[in-house]
Amino acid sequence: MSSLRRAVLLACGLGLAAPAQVIAQSDAGDAAFQRGVTLQEAGRFGEAVKAYDEAIRQGADNSVAYNNRGAAYGALKEYDRAMPDFDRAIELNSGYAEAYCNRGAVLGALGQYPRAIRDLNRAIGLDPSYPRAYNNLAWLLATADDAVVRDGRRAIELALKACKLSDCKEPSLLDTMAAAYARTGDFARAVDWQSKAMADPQHAKDFDTQMRLKLYLEGKPYPPN
Repeated sequence: MSSLRRAVLLACGLGLAAPAQVIAQSDAGDAAFQRGVTLQEAGRFGEAVKAYDEAIRQGADNSVAYNNRGAAYGALKEYDRAMPDFDRAIELNSGYAEAYCNRGAVLGALGQYPRAIRDLNRAIGLDPSYPRAYNNLAWLLATADDAVVRDGRRAIELALKACKLSDCKEPSLLDTMAAAYARTGDFARAVDWQSKAMADPQHAKDFDTQMRLKLYLEGKPYPPN
């Protein structure tokens, strides 16, 4: 029986962990946790937060519950609330790669790049088979606002590793690959990978995804500065 299943919640790579086994000390707590997972997977993040609040009150005081609630806050871009939950998840389980990966993604979104890179490298060290960690680090190195942080060639290496570890069909992975190639100036490959990402109907409707394709067609990376 698999102990974890992961689902992508954001383009920046926040992950959701749902253990197969009961995680709370009460039936009510476990039911609330599972409800939170269902709501989170449906994109109903505000409701998921409330469900995890209830789960934690009912005894799900563990790293997975805090990680998931942090991911829900992150999806809502409430990063000031997400960070303490990831901190708590790591405090409870110092070997929790998913929480390091998620915290790294949020730190990257906040522009705290050195800390983000440390967390993402830590996630890779803890779980070298976890594609999301490679993807998140590749995205950061390809798209950071700070030009000093960017490293397109390294981003390509990491993105290729993420694809090798997965079926390379997840739109966010393809999106990252496109951004990495664009950062090195290989816009033909960037357009190709971005077009593959946009084969997913939902991804194709995303304004930012469309904007990135437009930039690549114009011979510009993302961000273009």
